[in-house]
Amino acid sequence: MPKGEMSGSGLTGKVAWITGGGSGIGLAGAIEFQKLGATVVISGRTQSTLADALKQVKAESVVCDVAQKDQVAKAAAEILKRHGRIDVLVNSAGINSPKRSFGDVSNDVWDQMSHAQAEGDLWCARQAGDIVQDYDTTDREGNPLRVVLVVQSLIIDHPDLGGVYEFTC
Repeated sequence: MPKGEMSGSGLTGKVAWITGGGSGIGLAGAIEFQKLGATVVISGRTQSTLADALKQVKAESVVCDVAQKDQVAKAAAEILKRHGRIDVLVNSAGINSPKRSFGDVSNDVWDQMSHAQAEGDLWCARQAGDIVQDYDTTDREGNPLRVVLVVQSLIIDHPDLGGVYEFTC
């Protein structure tokens, strides 16, 4: 198998921290990483959501609101204490609003959403950056790569276009 390509056991022995792992895209990612053999640690804002998620995926959990720098630092330290390493970081945490039209989202809600999604990604990457282990692949110049994924989803309610559209990257 070519260097860096993953098989069904390609992540055996690797530790993956998935923020927002209690639901949605984060939980789906946790399930897939677990299938690939990784030790998965999911984090989210509430223990109850994480407990429900653990019924669907073989994983560990750490309560962490990524919008709070101190909680991010504690979560990273806890994962490091448990496993001695973080090989993969998936930033999938975010805040949703029941009022999804841009005209209906208050400035306060927008500030909370953008703070958690942009700054939360940054804080998690910084905390894990010194911990994330070099993956067994390199870039074109031969430098070891570290795996950090940022998953964002945007849902737009646009009546003039006939409905709701979701974009994920």
